[in-house]
Amino acid sequence: MGKKFKDSEVLLKIRGLKIQGYTDEKWIDIIKGVDLTLHRGEVMGLIGESGAGKSTIGAAAMGVCP
Repeated sequence: MGKKFKDSEVLLKIRGLKIQGYTDEKWIDIIKGVDLTLHRGEVMGLIGESGAGKSTIGAAAMGVCP
């Protein structure tokens, strides 16, 4: 993150995101401790392997995780 975003408005701030899912009769961690901050004017992309949790993080950021 460049200095130009240091004092700009924070649009999204996530700290310690943890999401669990139920499988095989037990709860498992799907997302473990994600931190991110998005400022006005900043563009962010999530990259990773298939099934890594990118869409789950996006859903959590929008408040639509079940």
